[in-house]
Formats: sequence, C-alpha cells, structure tokens
Amino acid sequence: RREENVNLDLPQLVQEIQDKLTKGLVECMICYDMVKRTSPIWSCSSCFSIFHLNCIKKWARAPTSVDNSAEKSQGFNWRCPGCQSVQLKVAMEIHYICFCGKRRNPPSDLYLTPHSCGEPCGRPLEREATGTVLSKEDFCPHVCVLQCHPGPCPPCKAFAPPRPCPCGTKAITTRCSDRKSVHTCGQLC
Repeated sequence: RREENVNLDLPQLVQEIQDKLTKGLVECMICYDMVKRTSPIWSCSSCFSIFHLNCIKKWARAPTSVDNSAEKSQGFNWRCPGCQSVQLKVAMEIHYICFCGKRRNPPSDLYLTPHSCGEPCGRPLEREATGTVLSKEDFCPHVCVLQCHPGPCPPCKAFAPPRPCPCGTKAITTRCSDRKSVHTCGQLC
C-alpha cells in the first residue's frame, strides 16, 4: 500500500479538503456536480463546505434560503446550505476569492492547492468568543502562517505574552493555545 502524503502540521480537516480538491473529489451540495480545479467557488467560513460560485449565488437569492429568525437590522441574509449559518452578504457581493480572502479570482496553479493564492494565510488565530467575557489578554495576538488553505487554521503554537500567576509573584509564559488554562508558579499563595 502506498502511503499518502501527510503533513502533520495541518489540521486533519484541512488535509482532507486539500486532498479532495486536488483529486477533484469535492461535490457541490447544491448541484451535486464535482467542483473542478478551475471552477470559481465559495467556501463557508463556518462549516468549510465548498460550493460552485454560481450555485451559491442562486441559493442566496432564493426566498427559501433567507433566515426569517435573524434580526431585520442585520439587513439581507441567507443561510449556508451546509450548516445553516447565517451569511450577511447580498448575492451580488459574493465573489470568488481565495481561502484566506486576500486575492479575488485566484489563478489556477498546479503547484498550489486549488483555489489558494499561495500567500501566507494571515487570518487571526483563535479569535472566537467562548460565551464568556474575554479580556485583551485572552485573545491570541498571532496570525496563521500556513499557506492559504481551506478549512480551519491550526491552534497557535507560538508563545503567549507572559502573564502573572494567580498570586502575582511570577510571570508565567505558556503556549498561546494554553493561555486560557490557569497556570500557577507552584509557590504557596
């Protein structure tokens, strides 16, 4: 059996989406046709599903895709057919952009993941709120350094700025991905 080319630095979902795109195995959930390397696409930022650009534009214009429970103050909205997350762009504003959002109409390059611009991703890491009130120190100050990619960015592997331990006697440095955990200096408070 031949071993697949696996990059251990990539989240599994990213690797799977990249492999499927490269092999032409991604199916548009609207028209059920395969998404080609050269087909303009739209990718959901919540579920990372990939659709043909023309299909998603038609979907966004359809009255059945509107989320009636969303507040009217949000303006025009529609739901992703993959995960039902509310999207706030008008169909005319939906464009073919690379996964990191930097380049409109990314060129098809056989050496890159399809629909990638090839630039460093640069998306902010771990910015989502967890339902609690977060202070500035709770946010990761780093950005994704992977090449423009589909799917989620990996957890931050960089070091977070030093934070005081709960008793305040020492500054503790941890990885950014561990910054929400409570770390102590080991001394008696």
